[in-house]
Amino acid sequence: AGHTDASRKDATSVTAPEGLEEDFDVCCAVRAVDRGRLAFFGDVNAEVATCLLVAALCRRTCRSPGNDDEAPPPCLDDVRELADPLALSAAEARRAAELKDRGNARFGAGDFAGAAACYDEAVAVYGDRPGAAGAQFGDRVKLHANAAEARLRLGDYRGAEAAALDALRLDRGYVKARLRLVKALVGGIEADPDRAADELDCAVDELAQLDFELRAAAREAGRSEQRAAAPTAELRRRIDAIRRRAA
Repeated sequence: AGHTDASRKDATSVTAPEGLEEDFDVCCAVRAVDRGRLAFFGDVNAEVATCLLVAALCRRTCRSPGNDDEAPPPCLDDVRELADPLALSAAEARRAAELKDRGNARFGAGDFAGAAACYDEAVAVYGDRPGAAGAQFGDRVKLHANAAEARLRLGDYRGAEAAALDALRLDRGYVKARLRLVKALVGGIEADPDRAADELDCAVDELAQLDFELRAAAREAGRSEQRAAAPTAELRRRIDAIRRRAA
């Protein structure tokens, strides 16, 4: 297989060793197979530019061996103006924002079930798209985390756990989602002591990561680490109580 001209010259996600051009975070290779072509696209961060390039290659005919009349595979410059396939349309973005605001209002009024329903409906607007980089993506992460908090207030620990995990799958560094995940795990075990022991181990692992992230953020901001990590201290006491009851 040979590399196409699709490598990205303006890559910023990796640093090349001295003497090498910084275009190696994207690898695109094409090989003729029977009557068609087999293509590989590798992108460390699955960035939008690569998604656009893949979409363009799927829509256009690759050049067959010995046939120079066919359109060549597009390079990145050919597809920069295409619409972002991961983004919501303007109308969809407005709808998702309206549902998020409605959910926030219901949460503030104590209608946690109504809030969770609004957040879920807003997530459904996204479908399987994460949203455009920036506000759309950030709002999708927050929608999952907000749904987790609403379900915690309802005592729906399984639902809260699932929503928090959805947020963390999109953004592993979103501390609020991790805090809500640990609360859901601990709350679920307190409510049902027969839940598997490995769930408690998972809660302990997530709590350690949460404590690290809270303290790191506090150090960076020049705030008290002990005060920042107060939520983890309370959760640790609850975990210790669970262990004592199980002993």
